[in-house]
Amino acid sequence: MSNKVIKKIRVRCSGHLHEIGLNQKGQLIFFNHTKAEIKAEQALFELGAEPCGCFKFLNEWKKGKLKNKNFMREIKMIQNKKIFRHKKIHFSPKTRIEREMTLSKKLAYKTFTKAFKGKMLLDFDFSTAIIAITLKTLENKHYTTVCLPYDWWKIYKHYNGGIVDNYIITYIKKNIEKNSNTCLCQFLNIDTAKYHTEKIDLAKIKGGNKID
Repeated sequence: MSNKVIKKIRVRCSGHLHEIGLNQKGQLIFFNHTKAEIKAEQALFELGAEPCGCFKFLNEWKKGKLKNKNFMREIKMIQNKKIFRHKKIHFSPKTRIEREMTLSKKLAYKTFTKAFKGKMLLDFDFSTAIIAITLKTLENKHYTTVCLPYDWWKIYKHYNGGIVDNYIITYIKKNIEKNSNTCLCQFLNIDTAKYHTEKIDLAKIKGGNKID
């Protein structure tokens, strides 16, 4: 049977209209995403992030739970080689960066609350791409401010919730040395609440996995 696309539909995904095709084998074709991007979206979703429109469509497709009955009927007709006009567009207004930021906020709150419970007071603030966490003494005096990137969820996923030994990994700069796994990392000491920066091969950290 041919892989020819017999139907295209449009889905609202990260603020844009994306096309999804259906071929004669009944397989979905994503024209605006690579396989790697779909896998990344799955990783976000598994950690609790809101799915993008295309991944949400794929997930519901796999479960046979596309919500609109008329649309489900249309899909079945497509699979039987009866082509009808697509009638419904799925809306997911948040961009991928916004969804990553939302997930990173939630996970950072979880990690920092666990690490500094009974030691420090925490104030969380957010901009477009930065999470700022102000650490205060128990007397409510400012101590230091920690900044995390919008995609800090990757560090949480690969490195035990972001905590390695007695440190929180706050930032990783990859590929600082050619043909090397060495990365420049910024750590926050949980006991002293102070930063230090170090070149390290993250693949060698006990219990950790190198971020792809």
